[in-house]
Amino acid sequence: MTLSLRLLMGLFLAVILAIEVTWLDRKAFGPRALRKGPHYTFSLPPVLFVYWAALLLGSVVLNWGDSLTDALFSLWLILFFQLSLYNLLLLALMPLLRRWFKPQTCALLWLLPIYLYVLQYDAMAPSHPRLVLQVPDLPIGAILLVWVIGFAAVLGWKIFSHIRFRRSILADARPVDAPAIVELWRGLQARLNPHEDKCYPLVTSPRVQSPLSVGLWSIHVVLPEHPYSPEQLSLILKHELIHILRRDSLSKFFFATCTALCWFNPLMWLAMDRSAQDMELSCDEAVLFDADPDTRRTYAGLLLDTAGDSRGFTTCLSASASSLRYRLKQIVKPTRRLAGSLLAGAAAFGLVMTSGFVSLAYETTPTAELLFSSGSQEDYALRSVALTAPSSPESQWSCTDPEALLDYLADLEGRKITGGYTLSDATHQLSIRYADSQRSYRVVLADDYLICRPRSSSVAQEGAYLISGGVDWDVLTGLLEPEPPLQ
Repeated sequence: MTLSLRLLMGLFLAVILAIEVTWLDRKAFGPRALRKGPHYTFSLPPVLFVYWAALLLGSVVLNWGDSLTDALFSLWLILFFQLSLYNLLLLALMPLLRRWFKPQTCALLWLLPIYLYVLQYDAMAPSHPRLVLQVPDLPIGAILLVWVIGFAAVLGWKIFSHIRFRRSILADARPVDAPAIVELWRGLQARLNPHEDKCYPLVTSPRVQSPLSVGLWSIHVVLPEHPYSPEQLSLILKHELIHILRRDSLSKFFFATCTALCWFNPLMWLAMDRSAQDMELSCDEAVLFDADPDTRRTYAGLLLDTAGDSRGFTTCLSASASSLRYRLKQIVKPTRRLAGSLLAGAAAFGLVMTSGFVSLAYETTPTAELLFSSGSQEDYALRSVALTAPSSPESQWSCTDPEALLDYLADLEGRKITGGYTLSDATHQLSIRYADSQRSYRVVLADDYLICRPRSSSVAQEGAYLISGGVDWDVLTGLLEPEPPLQ
C-alpha cells in the first residue's frame, strides 16, 4: 500500500474510532444520561468478534494449501513480535493512561492491535518493509502444528471450564422467591432495560461466594447464600445487570479466544487480563454514576467483603487482588477522566502507519528451486526483460547473454519474508519472463528482493524473498542493453 493510501486509511479509522468512543461516552455519561439514566454500552461490541472470526475463516479458505502454511506462519510471527512490542509499550504507559482516561478506552487499547494487525495486516502493509529481522530456519510445519494444538487445547479448556463451572453452580441453585428481592430485580430491569421484556433468572446457590452472572446466551444471575441489606442488593444487582446489558460475557469469551490464539506469548495473557480488569472498572463507573459518597462507601465495602470466583466467562462483583486497590481508590475518590476519543484515534492511526514496517526472514531457499522447479535450468529459455532504474529511463531491454542472466539468478539464495509487500516503490526493478516447454513464468527483482509471480492467474503472488548478500545491480545491468525505440 502506498504512503498516501496508508495515511488515508489511518485517518479514516482514527476518525471513525474517535467518533464511536465520543458517542458511546456521551450516551453513557453525557447530558442525556443525567436526564434519563446512562446507556450501558461498552466500546467493545461483540459483533467485532463475529467479524474477526469470519475474516480469519475466509483467509483460511482462500489460502488453502502451501500458501496457507506461509500465511499462518507469518501471522504467528506477527502475533509474537509486533504484539509484544505494542503490549510492552502499553504496559509502561498504562499507569499514566488510567490516571487520565476512562477505563473503557484503556480496555479498547489492549485489543486494537488484534483487530488491526491480525485482520488487516496485508491490506495495511507498506510497499516494502523498513526493517527485516533475520531468524534461523525453523520447522514451519511443526511450529504451526504445535500452535494449532495449543490454540485448540487452551480454548477448549476454557470452554470446558466454563461449562463445568456453570453446571456446578446451577446444579443446586434455586430461584429467589423473596418478594422484596424479586420486586427490586424486576424494577431494575424495567428501569435500565425498558425496551426489552425479557426477565433474566435470579437464583441463589450454596456453591458461590460472590454474586455473579453466568452464561453466554442463557444468562443467570447467581447470589450466594448470604444476607444483604436492600442497599447492598441494589448495587449488586445493578452491577450484574449492567454486565448483562453490555454483553460482557461475550467480551470475556473474546478475551479467551485472543489468549488462546496467542497462547505462546505471555504478554498476551497479561494484556487480556488487564483488559478484563478495565472492563470491570468501567462497570464500577457505570454502577456509581452520579452516586453519593455513602453509596460509594457501601460499594467499596462489598468489594472488600466478597471473595471472587470468576471462572469461565462469568462476570462477578469481586475484584482480583491485583486490581482491588485501584478499584477501591476509584470508587471512594473518583477522578474526572477524559473519554479518550483522541487517544483511541491516535492509537489506531499509529498502528496503521507502523503495520508491516518490520518483517521477518525465516526460511532459506536456493532461487534455483524457486525458479526452475519443474526441471533443470537448461529446460528454460529467457523471453523478455524490463528494467526500471534511476539512471536508465528506458523500460524495454534485451539481454546480451541470457544464459549468464539465468545462471546469476540460479546462484542466488533467498529467505522468505513475512507480509504481503508489493515492492512497487523499489529503486531498481528487473522484470524477467522466461518459459519451459509448457508455460511461462515471471519473477521480479526489486532492490534486494525477489518476487515470484504466480503460475496461475488466480493467485496474486507466490512469495517475496530477501536475497542473501543483496543483488549486484552492476552485474545485472552489464548483461542488458536498451532496445532501440520503435520507428
